[in-house]
Amino acid sequence: MAELIFLTGPNADSRIEVGAEERFVIGRDPACNLTLDDGKVSRRHAYLQVVDGDVEVGDLGSSNGTFVNGRRIERPVTLAPGDSLRIGSSTLRIEPDRAAGGAAAGAGGAAAKPDERSRIRRMVSGDSSVIQRLRLERSVRRATILAVIAVLVAAGAIVAAATGVFSSDPEEPPTASEIIARARPSTVRVLTRVDDRSNGAGTGWVYDADRGLVVTNAHVVGDQETPGLTTYRVLVDDEPRPATLYANSPCYDIAMLEVDDASGLETLPLGSQSDLAQGEQVNVVGYPSNEFTNFASTPLQSNTGTVSVVEESVQSRSEAGAHPDTRRYPNVVQTDAAINHGNSGGPLVDDAGNLVGINSLTTLETQGQGFAIGVDLFKEQAPTLEQGDSIGFLGFDFIANGKGLVVNNAVEGSEAADAGFGSEVAVVTAIDGRPVRTRADYCRIAEQAEPGDTATVSGVTRGGRFAVELPYL
Repeated sequence: MAELIFLTGPNADSRIEVGAEERFVIGRDPACNLTLDDGKVSRRHAYLQVVDGDVEVGDLGSSNGTFVNGRRIERPVTLAPGDSLRIGSSTLRIEPDRAAGGAAAGAGGAAAKPDERSRIRRMVSGDSSVIQRLRLERSVRRATILAVIAVLVAAGAIVAAATGVFSSDPEEPPTASEIIARARPSTVRVLTRVDDRSNGAGTGWVYDADRGLVVTNAHVVGDQETPGLTTYRVLVDDEPRPATLYANSPCYDIAMLEVDDASGLETLPLGSQSDLAQGEQVNVVGYPSNEFTNFASTPLQSNTGTVSVVEESVQSRSEAGAHPDTRRYPNVVQTDAAINHGNSGGPLVDDAGNLVGINSLTTLETQGQGFAIGVDLFKEQAPTLEQGDSIGFLGFDFIANGKGLVVNNAVEGSEAADAGFGSEVAVVTAIDGRPVRTRADYCRIAEQAEPGDTATVSGVTRGGRFAVELPYL
């Protein structure tokens, strides 16, 4: 029998003893084995289970994820002694099974189970069906554990019931101003600099405040049409803070920055598109700009609208498929809330203040049609990006013109920069011998690669033809 200790959260200092008779579910729902009064915890958030004598944790499709040793899990994970488990604001640590330890010692040196915390890095494929299959397998597993909650927790529940904490009165939904106030500490300006000069701007939102991880659009941090090396700043309460490009998924227009100073940042909770409905109110939050204003001085603003389509693909739209530089948006939320220049990369939040999309594009031909990358698509890519692995990224971005990939910029310090990208305009015409004329051409090649793979990138500059070997980051 193993024991888990609550280090933080509403049940701090209490313990759970895990046996092997029935599943132990943790969530906000009073029907769960352990109910956590925490807005960041889903109704049925995660479960604990004993498998072959070890304690396994699995996520139950929660909005904000289940974390083991700081990493969000996408499949069941075996907990080793000393591992930390985070669910919402609660952090637990698994303690060794003293009885089992004594038995092992008495057995005269039986081989210990290897520490599973050191795992092979998850393969990047961009295949969402794999993730959906894992979720399905996880949701239908039927295993058991026995959990005995400490007296302190039980006493707390009795007191809560007696004092009316578990009231059945429905809560009033937050107002739009309350939603904006809630999103403010989780929304930042993103400034892209070329050779240390401000060049591009957008909005970002805080994915993991503890680690300083901020999400924005890849086109916000991407090619700036001016030759040079790119660096980044994030403005928090108008205070500029250095940031680095942590991971990039250029084909899906998602990028993740790491902020050096994460003080004052708050993680934005993730919602789910399955909880959205057509006609539901949503808010575009960000720092818009126009020809009359200075982006750096624009206050945080919001545009309220409704959900027009919960999930669609702009690939089906003729105006989106006509340009050679068009990115793939296989899952977007369409809204009539205005998404303006400068809003790119910022959060689209629902009436509960949860992120349901990443504001990304709008149509010029038709008013009242804005598109945000669906949160469910982001969740599929987040486990890869948050561990520092990019998806289909060679260290440079480009603008495809139908004849090749026009490269103006490379990330400072990358091997692409060392190879000369960013020092002058280059046109990439082939990758691994395969012609690339559009962004779709590039993505068909790059998405088959894994981090660490190399590619032969060839093309032409004013100085002549080139061919260089670059790693996928």
